[in-house]
Amino acid sequence: MVVETLTLDKRIRQAISRQAPRSELLDAVEKSGFQPMIENCRELVRIGITSSEEIQRAIFAQDD
Repeated sequence: MVVETLTLDKRIRQAISRQAPRSELLDAVEKSGFQPMIENCRELVRIGITSSEEIQRAIFAQDD
């Protein structure tokens, strides 16, 4: 499964509450261990769980 889940930890919640600058919020997100979906996809391809073609099909699938 390809996922992108951001858990709002204390640091992220505080940054949001204070309406911190974008750069500070992104720093908090990065320090939380968040992995963007594209990075998750690259890792799944790298370890052989799926192919880049399958990733493209799943992410860019269009309803007909």
